[in-house]
Amino acid sequence: MDPCLVGSWIDRGESDTQSYRGTPVVMNGLVGKTMVISADGGDTISFAHAKSLRGQVDGSSYVITEIGAITERVSTRGGVLSFADVNYTAYSATASFGGASTFPPQPPPPLPENYSCDATTLKLSGSGVRATFTRATSSAPASSSTSSSLTAPVPSASASPVIPDLFVSTAAIPPPGELFVWPDFPTTIARDDNDWMAGITWSAGPQSATGSGTLYTDLSCTGPAAACPPTAEGTVEFSATLPETCIVTFVSPSTGVRQSEQAHVYGHLQYTQVSGSQPGQIVILPSPCA
Repeated sequence: MDPCLVGSWIDRGESDTQSYRGTPVVMNGLVGKTMVISADGGDTISFAHAKSLRGQVDGSSYVITEIGAITERVSTRGGVLSFADVNYTAYSATASFGGASTFPPQPPPPLPENYSCDATTLKLSGSGVRATFTRATSSAPASSSTSSSLTAPVPSASASPVIPDLFVSTAAIPPPGELFVWPDFPTTIARDDNDWMAGITWSAGPQSATGSGTLYTDLSCTGPAAACPPTAEGTVEFSATLPETCIVTFVSPSTGVRQSEQAHVYGHLQYTQVSGSQPGQIVILPSPCA
């Protein structure tokens, strides 16, 4: 067992060649998947925080969402990583094509992969897969057993923490809402057809996020539109808490495409008007996991 591989790793993205009805499809995703390798070769792979794999077939989206965890034994020799005793008991997957559910692919066979490893980065390639991981911790348990509990590993707090996604749905962002990935949280959120919050700045962590901005309205005076520019009505503060992992349906803010995927999100989002016409007013926005 190459000692360089021992520790906890976070997937920063990978590509994988799948087959949909006989057509090869290059899929990309799995950012946030974690892998914990012990000194005796025990390996636990968790999809608790992993993004879905996504590809295109004849212009239609093909999405695979992997759920749960896999345990296995790994060994190394001459830059090649080999797998044995693969256990899929706690693993499952869902798939959709063109927005409609379809049968997910069978779990991939444990074929050997080439690897390169250093103090911070692990790269895997082979059998149509290319993946890059960054180290979450410098060490792992000295030994493990594939018969032990399949509890998904949690990335070390001393490494890059997993920041949940932010789900937003308002009267102006109707269901299914929009999903934002840190650090690209929204700087403007429309409340309804006439009011919006702008200039929002965010700070985020693995358990909560906060934001503050200015509430504007374009109905604060009467007369010609040119004489009634948008007026700042006060300030608002946002609070996002209760992170959880669930299947979230949303419209992509960048593409406008409706989609569903397993995501790690803040389960509760609210904002409070701290100044202006209604100070102290609290508005709770819909949950992504309702």
